[in-house]
Amino acid sequence: MSVSAYKKTKVASGYSFQLFVNEEKQRLELYCYDEKEQLIDTSIYWSFSTLRRHLYRKMQALAFFLASVSYFSACEFVEFQSISFYVLRDFSFFLSCLKQGKIRVSFKLGYFRNGPRQGEVHDHGVGFSYVCLLWKNCIKKY
Repeated sequence: MSVSAYKKTKVASGYSFQLFVNEEKQRLELYCYDEKEQLIDTSIYWSFSTLRRHLYRKMQALAFFLASVSYFSACEFVEFQSISFYVLRDFSFFLSCLKQGKIRVSFKLGYFRNGPRQGEVHDHGVGFSYVCLLWKNCIKKY
């Protein structure tokens, strides 16, 4: 399930969810609405400091390689054609993208379909969709 700040996301149970960027409290909040669109919960949130720390720790820089692969005498050869380097934009840009609905929060939950843990919930964590918007090209080399 992906949730946006731009509009509510309705799930099969009839409940809806929406993000709210709360600048005053410095946090990203998850609002939960019941079947009648009444706000019932605002207790789930991520502080800006936590979001900033995780963004910059995991995604501060990115290198993108373009390559071609060829095979000769049962060996694989890789020829690198270009490389581009990207840096993360500032945190205010991230918040702006959240507010506009350009970046969504994705909740990755599943359940074990078989085995000894069959039926148990498996939490794959929380991620962000469309994070490619967060980088800007700083160096391109050939």
